[in-house]
Amino acid sequence: MKELRFEMRWDVATMRGLDAWRAQQAINLARSEAVRQFIRAGIDKTQNSRSEFRFADKLILLMLCDLYKQSGVRNSFDPDFVGKMIRRGHYRALEREYPELIDESAYTSGPVSEVCRILDMRESIESGFEGLSKKEQEEVKSAAHESRPSFRGFNANTESRHLGVARVLIDDFQRFSVFKDRDPRSHFPSVDAHRRMLAAFESIRDSLTGRGLSAAEIKWLPREQTHPEYRGAQFSKAESLTKGEETGAAGI
Repeated sequence: MKELRFEMRWDVATMRGLDAWRAQQAINLARSEAVRQFIRAGIDKTQNSRSEFRFADKLILLMLCDLYKQSGVRNSFDPDFVGKMIRRGHYRALEREYPELIDESAYTSGPVSEVCRILDMRESIESGFEGLSKKEQEEVKSAAHESRPSFRGFNANTESRHLGVARVLIDDFQRFSVFKDRDPRSHFPSVDAHRRMLAAFESIRDSLTGRGLSAAEIKWLPREQTHPEYRGAQFSKAESLTKGEETGAAGI
């Protein structure tokens, strides 16, 4: 993903507020990273604003769900599912379950689409790892300094919308079953890292038709999570692909 540099000036009071928020986080965030998270949260909020319900709307809908259940009517609407999603605030889940009520763009953009793409990427990485030989798996483990490639999840404090969407997709829609019974929470913000990795993954997505990810690709992709400002030469794409190693990817 191409990144552009731009500068801005803030008043002292706003900067102090930003620093106070940074001090409350579980990890030490640079000011630039904190600002990125605030901007991302604002964009996500704007993209999903049309799906928000007021308190009175929620109360009326939940009362209707109760009346619907008591009436004993059986049709395509599930009052338990509808009530559950309204209580949790997962309105996009309702749009995805009942797409005939809305236009398609409402559930192919924003966090829902992004979370689907991230989970698809992580599932491809894990299934690709399972398809490697024992020797290749050991090489990947050694390069990653972990037992196996695994999905790091989303932070409940700063990425609650992404976390909620992931839970609905996995638990309620029964998608991405490889992540079933796992805790999708991360102890630190991870959306930006997922996005950098996703950009790399989608650059080779078309080359994966009929094959899984290679060992070289599985070693390279996690390295792309690191922000370019903190990425040394060892994280370059060229170095992650060992000399003469076959990847099958035209873009690598």
